[in-house]
Amino acid sequence: MNQETQPLEIPSAPAAETTYLAALLAGQLDSELLTLDPNEFAQERHELIYGAAAKRLLNGEPLAPSLLIEDLSNAGDLALVGGAAYIESLVEQGHAVKVTVAEECAKTIRQKSVARELQKLGQLLTTGNSSDLAKVIAQMNEVADTAKTRLAVSRHVPLTTAAKLRVKLGQQQWLWFGYIPVGQVTLIVSQQGQGKSNVAGDLCDRLAKGTEWPDGTPITGFEPGDRILYLDAEGFLQGLLTRFANWGTPDEPFIWPENCDNKSWALNTPADQQRFESIIAQYRPKFIVIDSLSGANSLEEKDNDQMKTLVQWLVALTQKYNLALVLVHHIRKGGMGELNWPIDLDRVRGASAITQFARVVHAIGTPDSTQPLERIFATIKNNLADFAPALGFRVLFEGLAWGDAPEVPQTFTPKNGAREFLINLLTPVEKMLVNDIMEEAEQHGFKQRTIYRAKDEVGIRISREEGKNGRTFWGLSKRPEEFTV
Repeated sequence: MNQETQPLEIPSAPAAETTYLAALLAGQLDSELLTLDPNEFAQERHELIYGAAAKRLLNGEPLAPSLLIEDLSNAGDLALVGGAAYIESLVEQGHAVKVTVAEECAKTIRQKSVARELQKLGQLLTTGNSSDLAKVIAQMNEVADTAKTRLAVSRHVPLTTAAKLRVKLGQQQWLWFGYIPVGQVTLIVSQQGQGKSNVAGDLCDRLAKGTEWPDGTPITGFEPGDRILYLDAEGFLQGLLTRFANWGTPDEPFIWPENCDNKSWALNTPADQQRFESIIAQYRPKFIVIDSLSGANSLEEKDNDQMKTLVQWLVALTQKYNLALVLVHHIRKGGMGELNWPIDLDRVRGASAITQFARVVHAIGTPDSTQPLERIFATIKNNLADFAPALGFRVLFEGLAWGDAPEVPQTFTPKNGAREFLINLLTPVEKMLVNDIMEEAEQHGFKQRTIYRAKDEVGIRISREEGKNGRTFWGLSKRPEEFTV
C-alpha cells in the first residue's frame, strides 16, 4: 500500500476526554449536559468511567468519587481504568476546569468519534471487493447523514427550570384586563362598515384622555407621557384625524412619523420592518394600532407561511418592547346559510396563522338585523384568560357610546326547535323510552334525524336494559332551567 492509499491517522484527543471527565467528576457538570454516548470516547478507560458516571447522574444518584470507584470495582472495571488513583487525579484536576471549556471538549470528543467512523468506511472502500462498492457507498451515505445530525447537536444545551422562567417572564400584563394583553397581538375583526376602526380609535381616545375602558374599569399601565402609534394603512388618515377632532381626543400622546400621510406600508419588506421597529425603539409607544393587516403588507393573505412569518414578527416586537398591539382585520363574506352573527374564527379572512398567533381575537357585528346601529364587541378567542363579557356600542358623532351587549335574537331552525322540545319533554329524574320520544316528536313535526342531532347538544343520559332486546331510555343530564335555549 503506498502513501496515497494509507488511511490518515485520526487523533484520539485524549486531552479533551481527560478534561471533560475531570470537570464531570469534580461536579462542574450535571445531567443536563450529558449529551455524549460512552462509545464516543476513544480510550476504553474513559468510556468505562463516563458510562458509570452518566448512569449515576441520569438515575438521580450522587456522583461522589468513592461511590464511582465502588461501582467500577463491583463491575470489575476499576483496574482497567487505572485504579482509584486515576479517578482521584481526575477529580483534583477538574476543579479548575470551566464549564465552557468542558463543552468545547465534548464537541471535540464527538467530532473525533464521527471522524473515526468515517475513516473506517473509507478503509472499507479502498480495500473492499469491487462488487460490494455500491453497498459500501450506501453505507457511507448513511453514516454521513448520521454524522451531520450528530455534529449539529454536539454543543451542550443547558436547561432552565419552570421556576426560573416564571421569574424571568413574570405574570401576564394587560393594558385592558381580559381584552388587550401586553406582549401579544390582539386581533379585531368584522365585515366592512361594522366599526373596527371606530373601536380602535376609541381605545386610543380613552388612553389619550385617561378616562376608563368601555367596561368601566380604570385605565392602568398608561401614564402621562406614554405614547400611541396609529399606523393607518387604509388611506384614511384625514378621516381619522377629523374623527379624533370631533371626539376631542388630545393630540399629545400620538406619534405621527414624517410622510405618514402618503406612506404605503409593506411590513413584510426588510426596509419597512426596519423603519417600523426604528420608530418603536426611538419613541417607545405603549399602544400600537395597525389598521389594517391587509393594507400594511403586500403578501398573499391566504399563504399560511407568509402570514405566520409576519404575525410572529409582530408578536416578537410586542414582547421585545413590552407593548400592546391591536391588529385590525376583515372577515370573509358569509356564504349561503351563514348568519351575520355569531362570528367564529373560521370566518376570519385569510390563512389560519393570522388567528393562530394572535392570542386574543375580538369580533364586531350586528346581531339583530332589525337594529342595524346596535353593535356587539365580543371575544371569540382568548388563550390568556377567561372570555371577557361581550359589550355593545353605538357609533355617534362625538364618539362611541358603550353599554351592555345587545341581545342576540334566537334564530329558529329545526335543530333549535328539536333541542327545546327535548328539554321540555324530558326530566333529569325520570327516563323515557326512545320509541315514545320519537312518537311524540313526530306528532310535533320533528324528524327522527333532527331529534338525534339535537340530542348531542342537549347532553342526554342514555341507559339500556340488559339482554339482547333491551330497550333504550333517555333522560336529561341536568335540570331544564339550567339550559340556555
